[in-house]
Amino acid sequence: MKSYKEKYYLQKYIAIERGIEWLLTFKQWMKIWTDSGHLHERGRKLGQYCMSRPGDKGPYSVDNVKIILHGENSREAHFGKKLSIEHRKKVGKFFAGKPKSIEQRKKMSKARSKWWTSERRLERGRNYSGDGHPMFGRKHSAETKEKIRIAMLGNKNNPHSRSCLFL
Repeated sequence: MKSYKEKYYLQKYIAIERGIEWLLTFKQWMKIWTDSGHLHERGRKLGQYCMSRPGDKGPYSVDNVKIILHGENSREAHFGKKLSIEHRKKVGKFFAGKPKSIEQRKKMSKARSKWWTSERRLERGRNYSGDGHPMFGRKHSAETKEKIRIAMLGNKNNPHSRSCLFL
């Protein structure tokens, strides 16, 4: 297990690598952690505590840090930000196949139904029943009909193709 001095230097190094100014001495850093009462619960995992800067702004200094739960810090950092499609896919892959509680499933279902409104369905062309279909009320041109007929003639699974007519 790493000593507190090593943990201090590691946190300082990571902050400097991220381009964040570090103004804490080891004694100040240790006092902040011991005063919080969460020194033994320090870590990067959910349910553990971390040193946070309000709004992720400013340096790590005595008057600009607080000890909060890692999950709370993560929520604060992402509050109001739109996630990219790539990020959402990455998160989805991470959680795919993992067991979810009934409360989690209800929450996900509610969020999904709120997001997936009827307007979105129509926009995306997913509602293909009746008048929701983009071709509803339209007819194919003679040229398009000929293209479809030619495509169907080459399809072996089509009962109207030439190969099936001569059996």
